[in-house]
Amino acid sequence: MVVTNKTHLLKMLPKRWLQQYPNGKKIDGFDTNSTYIKLKAENPLTEEKANKIIGNNSWTENRCDECDKDVFALCTLGKQLERPAFICLDCLNKAINLEGWK
Repeated sequence: MVVTNKTHLLKMLPKRWLQQYPNGKKIDGFDTNSTYIKLKAENPLTEEKANKIIGNNSWTENRCDECDKDVFALCTLGKQLERPAFICLDCLNKAINLEGWK
């Protein structure tokens, strides 16, 4: 199990962006290299700033597979080779409180 939070997502965002667009590709007129430079220049890089630079929130979302909320932290459950589940603390607590555990 691994916990992923928005602080980590934001810290790693420029690196993840560069991995996705390694050669500064232009996609439909969108300059990915200038986006990388802007992301790298922000200190600190906030969720709001990242979303504005990229133009959407797809790189900063941390969405729970159970409740579908965008939350600060998620726990990854499942094996690496399979599709893991990303679950928030509220949903983990609900699961713990379900009947049938004993």
